[in-house]
Amino acid sequence: TGVFYIRTPDASSRPAKRAIELSDIIRRALRNQREMLGRMLRGILYETGSGDVPPSTAFNDQIVSARQYFRSRRPEKNGSILLSFVIEPENKTMLETEELKTAVTEAGLPRPGGRFFTPALMRSMRKVNLGLRCLDKDFPVMWQLFQTGEFLFFADISADSGKANAEEILKFTAENIAFAGKLYAGLTAPEERLTITFKLSSGEKFKLRSGRRLLSGTSADKASATICRSTADLASGDVEHAVRISSELAVPFRISSRKNNEAAQFIREYLSQI
Repeated sequence: TGVFYIRTPDASSRPAKRAIELSDIIRRALRNQREMLGRMLRGILYETGSGDVPPSTAFNDQIVSARQYFRSRRPEKNGSILLSFVIEPENKTMLETEELKTAVTEAGLPRPGGRFFTPALMRSMRKVNLGLRCLDKDFPVMWQLFQTGEFLFFADISADSGKANAEEILKFTAENIAFAGKLYAGLTAPEERLTITFKLSSGEKFKLRSGRRLLSGTSADKASATICRSTADLASGDVEHAVRISSELAVPFRISSRKNNEAAQFIREYLSQI
């Protein structure tokens, strides 16, 4: 009789015994086959100059559509800031809804003590035409995971009197990076290249504060940061990547090095708690 072997966390091998282990092997094999076929088809289409628009352009349209949907259910309020987190894999492949649900479940959500991936948000998960969507009815947050592997998360936070809570932004950054590392470990190959983009945007300029203490050297109405990492790298360095993203987002606000170091420590402690 044939035997399937699986790799264990301690880098050894053992026979697969449980049905779920065999199911995972088959699921990954089918996904790899679809990815290979997808790369072949994209090569044929783009070399001939025909076919659909490039995936990045198509995804930009999906981001706009998702934001419009979010705003239609959660209208923008005066003095609010839109936080957005977007991930786009380099290689697109069609994933089954059950594969998406399994990857989300294995990412360990919701996390106790988390600010944005709350139990209420996760209970709202629904299948939609392009994948999965969660929209909290009481809290202005929404995430969407597409069948082609892209992910986005929108959240509104308050900026009363032109001042936003920096801890809210740090929590948003940390939670999304930690979630994404585990999510894509279940969706893509370890060497898959991911483009990750954070943005803060508001209709008015604002400064950052921590409690009653002002952190900003100046005010701004937007900030953004982009990193490109492999799935394996993202999964193994959530604190490092969250700290790098937060420091780049702080540039337009002229945050001092000392305060950036305090923000890095906050991220480390927060991720250890959730």
